[in-house]
Amino acid sequence: MPVRKLCGAIMALLLAFILAVPAFGAQTRPSSAEWPRNILEDAPPADSSDTHAPRPLSSKDKLVAITFDDGPGPYTGQLLDELAARDIKATFFVFGSKIDEKTVPLLRRIAEEGHSIGSHTYNHARLTALSNAQILAEMSKNDECIAGVTGQIPELMRPPFGAYDRRVINSCGKPVILWSLDTRDWELQDAKTVCKNIVNNVQDGDIILLHELDLSSKEGVVAAIDILAGQGYNFVTIPELFRLRGITLEAGKHYHDARREGTLDAGNPSCR
Repeated sequence: MPVRKLCGAIMALLLAFILAVPAFGAQTRPSSAEWPRNILEDAPPADSSDTHAPRPLSSKDKLVAITFDDGPGPYTGQLLDELAARDIKATFFVFGSKIDEKTVPLLRRIAEEGHSIGSHTYNHARLTALSNAQILAEMSKNDECIAGVTGQIPELMRPPFGAYDRRVINSCGKPVILWSLDTRDWELQDAKTVCKNIVNNVQDGDIILLHELDLSSKEGVVAAIDILAGQGYNFVTIPELFRLRGITLEAGKHYHDARREGTLDAGNPSCR
């Protein structure tokens, strides 16, 4: 065969091969749009179980109930934001004369976000100075105000100023909730000191007393919460605290804490 014809045949074969390769690749390889779909279709089904679900609390856990008096106040909204960000529930003792068009949304939010609401009388009255009828009037009027906003009558009460005696306890018609750790926040008005008072003195089963009146109270308790959470403390409402400890709250009785013996913590880190 002449050389010219041989070269022409070879070139024709090479050209045919080159043209055939892209067509072959297009038939055997899925398009880029198809790859994600094919990969997902071939992948095993995802595990739908929630491995991050919180473990139910028990009586053996380290439990603390944070309580706030005298609200709703000017910093209640900020406080609720901080608690919600940490998924923490607290107990708020409210007195009705502070409930107005500005505070109604805050009180409703407290209830809707799962916090516990207790009575702090209608006028923040010193109950030991009142007659039995006056005590009943304070409690009844406050119940009406709170129920008018939240739809529920408070089941707990805390006497203003911590002023109580046997007559007051018997007249209130609700379990009387006091406290075992007083932060003195209303007096100190210093966030760092409030935090130290909590962290350096807290015990398992404590009821911690705070107020909603000053920004330092909010800042101090939030700092303490973050420290104590790192030490394994769990923050619960008053009803949950006593339920977990197997204690039934009863009208005509007063309660300071749900402590267990030998639970004092030492060596807590300092508050910043």
